[in-house]
Amino acid sequence: WLHVGDAQMPHHHHADLVWPLVSGYVPPAATVALAHKNFEKPVEMFNSHPSYSNWLPGGKDKPEFYEIMYFGEHFNVGTMPLGSRGDTSGFRIVTPNSEKGADIFLAASGSTKRLHNGSGQDRVGQYENIALIVAPAQQLHKKKGLIPNVMHWAQPSYVVSEEHSGIIFLQTEKAWIALRPIAGSTPKSSQRKGREGSGDITVLSTTADGSESPFVGYAVEVGDLASHKDFSSFKVAVIGKTALKIEGNVVTFTGSHGKTVAIDVPVMKRENGSVWLGMPALSRDGEVHDWATHHNVYDTVGATEKPLIRLERKSKILEINAGGYHFRGELKDNGDYIWSEELPK
Repeated sequence: WLHVGDAQMPHHHHADLVWPLVSGYVPPAATVALAHKNFEKPVEMFNSHPSYSNWLPGGKDKPEFYEIMYFGEHFNVGTMPLGSRGDTSGFRIVTPNSEKGADIFLAASGSTKRLHNGSGQDRVGQYENIALIVAPAQQLHKKKGLIPNVMHWAQPSYVVSEEHSGIIFLQTEKAWIALRPIAGSTPKSSQRKGREGSGDITVLSTTADGSESPFVGYAVEVGDLASHKDFSSFKVAVIGKTALKIEGNVVTFTGSHGKTVAIDVPVMKRENGSVWLGMPALSRDGEVHDWATHHNVYDTVGATEKPLIRLERKSKILEINAGGYHFRGELKDNGDYIWSEELPK
């Protein structure tokens, strides 16, 4: 709120706030414009994050976390192929809220007490504003043996929702979400207390419906005024044009604009249930995504000369282009940091 200005002041005093208040540091204009989302949208990014133990042998060989981010005109969608783990959020949608700053939506399987970090069995695929999140249809319970798995969807309780043709539609101030269960039962709604000041949370939970599908989960599409005329047009397009197909271990979702996202999950079958192995094979419009080249820390999809953000893996050069400003920072081998900034012409 200090530099960005589009969210409420903190509800309680925090001692660390004294440092930005008395500091003479002023962030580069390009980073402020980036925080304000003052850049041309939509834009998609392929990002990665290193291991927390990257100093150990093998820790520097490849990233531990892979991320896809999509910025629509009035929403953000961010996912990781292995879902939420530890303190990383693997499936999150953010839409603007004029009073609270933002409305946040997330999905994960397992216990509702740990929606922020998931069960470790979720697999996710994303292509811009459409996404899939799936988990094994059954999970192994210590006492009950194999039981139906549960996929949860969490949202602010005040968000308006309605159901048509088995699809749940959510309406926020400037964006809309379509939520379609994958091989699951009609989602059951429950209420939870959110953190202080955040309000109550509605959790929609779906379980495997007894079909032969190895999955349970959700297919999601997000839209806004820039992608669809209005909420009614969004609903008509989603109902009439989207499609969901399951073939073996492959689930494919076609969005209302004809784009497709598919994930193929490697499975090892055991007597006490199936175990999902490794990264899902992600396809976008039929083209397989190459995780081996998805290594840059920040990489703007399709941008070569003026990326929104670019920081190549093991590189010491950061570039930001936002709001007409260009920032370039470089860490030299001797420890010096050199930066430059270009103002709008």
